[in-house]
Amino acid sequence: MVDPYQTRKSLLNGEKQKGSIDDEEISYDVKMLNEDESMFFSIGNPAVEIHTGYIHLYRESHADLSRTDDNGLPQQRGQMICVLAIPSFLSISSFVSFISCFKNRLNIIRILRDQSPNKYMALLYFSDQKSADSFYKQYNGKPFNSFDPEDCKLAFVSSVEITSKDDQFNQTFLPYANGLSALHDSLKENESTSSSTTPFSHKNNEIPTCPVCLERLDYEHSGIIATLCNHSFHSDCFTKWGDGTCPVCRFSISDTSVTCGVCDTNDNLWICLTCGNVGCGRYANAHARMHFEMTQHTYSMEIESQRVWDYSGDGYVHRLVANKADGKLVEVANPGEKGMDELAEARYNSKLDMVAMEYNELLTQQLSSQRMFFEARIGEIEKEKESQIENLLAELVSFRAERQKMHNKMEKNQNQIKKQSEEATFWKQLNTTLIENQKQFKARIENMEKQFELKLSHKDSIINELKDEIKDLYMHLETKSKIDSNPEIEGGSLVLVTQPNHNQSHQQESVSSPIKGPKKKVGRKK
Repeated sequence: MVDPYQTRKSLLNGEKQKGSIDDEEISYDVKMLNEDESMFFSIGNPAVEIHTGYIHLYRESHADLSRTDDNGLPQQRGQMICVLAIPSFLSISSFVSFISCFKNRLNIIRILRDQSPNKYMALLYFSDQKSADSFYKQYNGKPFNSFDPEDCKLAFVSSVEITSKDDQFNQTFLPYANGLSALHDSLKENESTSSSTTPFSHKNNEIPTCPVCLERLDYEHSGIIATLCNHSFHSDCFTKWGDGTCPVCRFSISDTSVTCGVCDTNDNLWICLTCGNVGCGRYANAHARMHFEMTQHTYSMEIESQRVWDYSGDGYVHRLVANKADGKLVEVANPGEKGMDELAEARYNSKLDMVAMEYNELLTQQLSSQRMFFEARIGEIEKEKESQIENLLAELVSFRAERQKMHNKMEKNQNQIKKQSEEATFWKQLNTTLIENQKQFKARIENMEKQFELKLSHKDSIINELKDEIKDLYMHLETKSKIDSNPEIEGGSLVLVTQPNHNQSHQQESVSSPIKGPKKKVGRKK
């Protein structure tokens, strides 16, 4: 193994920076290595090839506060940040979605494998220093999700050492970053070191393409993500990939089985020589025949024997070829047959060019007829679409007119509703005022009734007193008249006797009055 201290190359400013992350401040399952406390990483498919290296991080301890700026970040920091101890339950697509708000400012995302079996790291390279600082402030210590206590642990990268001797891997470890000024200067300062430690590609290298969209992997237009198996993709393409596996590894490792495109059967299959559609034969579900009836693609080849069938002529074609030497017809043997003698094999090989020419001519004719068919079909579809567009435009105009009418009607109804609401509010206020007035008048009437009753009772008492006085006056006058008419009782005394009422005792009242004449006792019932 190459000595990592002799092959170190700075990725940020061309200088060696000792640094680490204090174990007390950040807890993760990856152990620091050697005195510089660098972190070991590996990348690649274990079944193919593995590359190793070291990542050196800036120290965040209190002893290095003099090297930090006002924001508490290292002064010699660069545009590269390492995300430490990412849990394995968080897939790469989920991690990219987690940092999606900085997706447009990320040039490269390199996924690395650390020494922990259930965690991995991510090396992020930003387009500028401001974006890197903002990302560090926003995501450092932020939980990956609300259901797990794992937090996002970040550290600025001082340098990266690659211990692999593979020049091609060293040139593409962080691809296309040589266009950036700081990294490009770093490479110029270290041109004398071994090429096995150069982590960037050269300018004269051809930019590869994304395996998903086949577009150039240019970080200026879209961010690049490199997986653990050392395959690079556009970040957008990788996040849209439905499967969690690497698209390249899945395609190269998984076996491709040919089946019918309709019923998924794998026996008696025929492939269309015009469009490549695979369908089953007439002894299965005859989907190849259905494809011919739908598209009029005449020629179809049996995959197992590679014999060509002409649906128009209803038979095999080009099974016999003419011998170039004597002009005799020779049957073309099936490619799957074995035991072919040397002469037959030589004849077969000599006729390949003629077969190819005839096939090309047939395919050209078939493609020409198909082109005419599809052009006519496209014309019909265009006419149908134009008529549909005209109908839709007419409906749109009618809908707009109807919408305007409904809008006007709605405005009128809203005005009426507003007016009715104002009237209802007025009548409510008037009703409230009348109710209050009614209460006041009712109270006044009750008060007047009480006063009237008091006055009436007072008048009744006065009337009763007056009645008593009148009665006494009448009695006095009657008595006087009696006395005047009867001179015998003049000078007598008058006694009033009251009879008992219910259980009351007898009461007597004696009234003496001087009466001229003889005294007599006169009784009156009361």
